[in-house]
Amino acid sequence: AMPATLVVHDRRDKETSFAVGERLAHAWPTADLLATDGLGHQRILADGEVVAAVADHVTGTARATSTGQPASASRTPGSGSPR
Repeated sequence: AMPATLVVHDRRDKETSFAVGERLAHAWPTADLLATDGLGHQRILADGEVVAAVADHVTGTARATSTGQPASASRTPGSGSPR
């Protein structure tokens, strides 16, 4: 079985096109794309909501906000099975 993968990418990343993150997420059968908006290439690493989502992914837990997803991010399923 392929390991679950979380691709985290910002829509406004000026160093790496968002399309690259989308392609990676769709190419990996068990990947999900966590798309952020306005964090760029570096701030994404220090965003509390992103860090929490990554920690949840690694530990296999789900911590939801009132919208069911990190406040600064939107979760877009990859081509793999939804979790």
